[in-house]
Amino acid sequence: MGEYIVLLKDVVKKYKSTAAVNHIDLQLEKGKIYGLVGKNGAGKTTMMRMIAGLSIPTKGTIQVNADRIGILIEAPGLNGNMSAKENLKFYRMLFQTDKHMGEIFAEAIWFGGSSYKRLHDSGIVTVMNPEELNELFLSTPSMTVLSTHCGNWELLGGFLGYRTPSGEKVAIREEEIRVVYKKLSSPVSDEVFRRNRVAPLERVGTSCEIESMNILRHAVSNRDKRLVYIYPTDQAPYWKAGKHP
Repeated sequence: MGEYIVLLKDVVKKYKSTAAVNHIDLQLEKGKIYGLVGKNGAGKTTMMRMIAGLSIPTKGTIQVNADRIGILIEAPGLNGNMSAKENLKFYRMLFQTDKHMGEIFAEAIWFGGSSYKRLHDSGIVTVMNPEELNELFLSTPSMTVLSTHCGNWELLGGFLGYRTPSGEKVAIREEEIRVVYKKLSSPVSDEVFRRNRVAPLERVGTSCEIESMNILRHAVSNRDKRLVYIYPTDQAPYWKAGKHP
């Protein structure tokens, strides 16, 4: 008998009262090819996920005698019983990636799916001086807001959903907001974070997104309109994007 590369002993995986894998013992020898055959719902995928470290057994032990293991599951490896932040924390620990980046993506996912009501109910941001903000906006041709943030909270499009201590709403209308963003070099990152900076504006699109290279041209061509231009005053943690021109 050869060297074992995978050992399962009395492995159980339960989802509430349902046992997807029930007291399984398995030994796989190094250098051999195995096939796992069974009906839908037999627990094949669940067992493979546990072997790969993508899921934790309810009971039993799993030993993998290898430096690396690769697996391709037919669906994304997210645990539906965990929140976005909990999923990212799990994978950060599993693959030893940067904690801050995991939090950034979790926050982006949460914010991108938020409504004004959800933002308001969460109390994540409070506008402390809505009266002064309203007075400034209504008494000037246009207004620039330099918005800083802590961590990833560059939630510029959530402006209308934030709480105020007095309950007074900000007088700015959705169509009067312009979110200025700095284009990122990665097309994927640029699309994700650009859209999240304007979410949850209900009419997300080019009319409320202004790339910083085009801001002067836009301001001049719309000088007859009362608008609010919202800038992030820093790009952290996206420091590689550089400053606004």
